[in-house]
Amino acid sequence: MSDILPHRLVLLPGAVEREEEQGKPTPEEAVGRVLAGNPHAPGLLSRARYYVGAVRITATTAHQAARACRDAELEYEHIRREHDQGRTRNLHFWLAAGLLVTLAGLAGAIVAVMAWHIARLDRVGLAVAAVLLGAAMAAGVSRRRHAAVRFGLAGLVMCVILVVLSVLWSAGPLLPRVGEAIAFGLALAAAGVATVLALDHAEGWCCYKKRRAYQLAARRREDLVKQISLEEATAEEAVGAWVSLVVEECQLGPARDADTKSWVDVCAAAARWVAIPG
Repeated sequence: MSDILPHRLVLLPGAVEREEEQGKPTPEEAVGRVLAGNPHAPGLLSRARYYVGAVRITATTAHQAARACRDAELEYEHIRREHDQGRTRNLHFWLAAGLLVTLAGLAGAIVAVMAWHIARLDRVGLAVAAVLLGAAMAAGVSRRRHAAVRFGLAGLVMCVILVVLSVLWSAGPLLPRVGEAIAFGLALAAAGVATVLALDHAEGWCCYKKRRAYQLAARRREDLVKQISLEEATAEEAVGAWVSLVVEECQLGPARDADTKSWVDVCAAAARWVAIPG
């Protein structure tokens, strides 16, 4: 910026007024003579017009970004009304995915410990229990109330069967075996219930995609608004430097009389219009 805005503006007396001329020139002629007579004027005007153009381009981009953000918001609201009418799916998608993976690992470890001493033939019950529990989760997600209750009861029955099998096929005193099997059965049932609740309140993939698109669009809109503020301040500074040069040249040019100040103001307006056309 130092090569465009010098530390001290060098003014050229006589750039506006000519000896052979009677009266004041028009504001447009005065601005043209400033450009022709002052070596700093073209650089200041070029800088002002550049930043004004940059502000207009950014403003157009920000307007388009605002429309895109609004469209993304409407799409997100539409998909959420379609898949989450009760507004209960507030668990974000990736958080829910991590929670479900953890619960699945926990349930798998519990089943493995319970089935360690069970005969191979009886392990078929584990597969049946897993299928029924999975069906209960799916029914809970689809909000089919009666199906969820039926499959949930079936899954609970299979948990009880697993407890009984674990007691029968393990070695050692009866009371510790029963307590251990009940504890594992309760842990497995709790993991299943937690999984159903997580699925019931988890954000769907389609909702996640629309919400993510809306967040990105809103962030871009905010960034462009901040960029416009910075560019407007820079453009106003550049235009002010150019207009101040024209004002100082015009004040040095014509002879002073009663309407000199109003004529200088008109020249300043013309200089500003040259820097900000249209």
